[in-house]
Amino acid sequence: MHLQRLARTLKGKTASVVYAGYSPWEGDWQKALIKLKPHVFITAKYEAWPELWCSLSELGIPLVIVSAKARRSLKVARALCRLLGARLPRMLLLSQTEANAKLLHDLFPAAQVLREDDPRWDRVIQRKNQGNSRVKELEKTFMKFPRPWGVLGSAWPSDLGFWSKSGKPPVNGTLWIVPHKVDSRSVAEIQILLKEWGLTPVRTTDPVELKVSDQLCVLVDEMGFLSELYSIMDWAYVGGGFGSGVHSTIEPAIQGIPIATGPEGLLKFDEIEILRQADQLTVLNAPAELTAWLASVEKEIPELSERWLTQVDSRLGASVRVLDFIDSAIRDTLQAYAK
Repeated sequence: MHLQRLARTLKGKTASVVYAGYSPWEGDWQKALIKLKPHVFITAKYEAWPELWCSLSELGIPLVIVSAKARRSLKVARALCRLLGARLPRMLLLSQTEANAKLLHDLFPAAQVLREDDPRWDRVIQRKNQGNSRVKELEKTFMKFPRPWGVLGSAWPSDLGFWSKSGKPPVNGTLWIVPHKVDSRSVAEIQILLKEWGLTPVRTTDPVELKVSDQLCVLVDEMGFLSELYSIMDWAYVGGGFGSGVHSTIEPAIQGIPIATGPEGLLKFDEIEILRQADQLTVLNAPAELTAWLASVEKEIPELSERWLTQVDSRLGASVRVLDFIDSAIRDTLQAYAK
């Protein structure tokens, strides 16, 4: 569905869409590449298929990896290409951080490795600028609930279990919970847990009339606007860090608010290290650390928020810069063909 939507968006604008669909099976890449005859092949992060790389090399098609990560999949693809006796394709690797760029250069000495921000920053900012009518409704509905507002975004049971270890979470103001799953069973279980914490949950799909107090908790039992919901929050805990891996930290980061998460999946995204270095993101390992972090976010420091927002601004425009790099790679390839 997303591919078809993208194809419709591109049609008649800047590109002629020849095909929009699933990738070929491993072993069928060369056949597809010969038919499509691309000037460059673009992928993202650490996605890698050995037969694809071998075919790109044989056909002289350069490979561009946007937001490349020096992870196991790239190492495996490189090793299997060598095992098959094939050369690696000509590569342009774009990395978010200098540290990761160095690792990529060590892995692929012949590749061109450049430092560039992830286009995802642009996409999240675009969503922020578009706004969301449902978020505006919720802000108005709960406007009398005490500040500060903090949210557990994409909260898994393992995240809630971590919070439970500190007993009733020492939260001043209003706590918002956005579960990873909003089916009736999951929501009912969270309601029971919140009551054990001494909180009265108010579901966003059924905001009954209640006397406003600091014992209330907003339970978002609907989906589709977490990214925009961060815009009305004063702090955010991003879920997944005590289970399958951290959810998007870019989404709350662009709001200039303090962020916390658990320790799992930190290496998936370079922006996590970027945000940690800026003191915007804190990784929690123990309940005592959660208590200390919650106490710290109550002390609003405007200078920090301004610095975080300035850092976000510096990353905007990555999409255009990445396209310029890719355009340059295509031109280099055409010149090589001409010779």
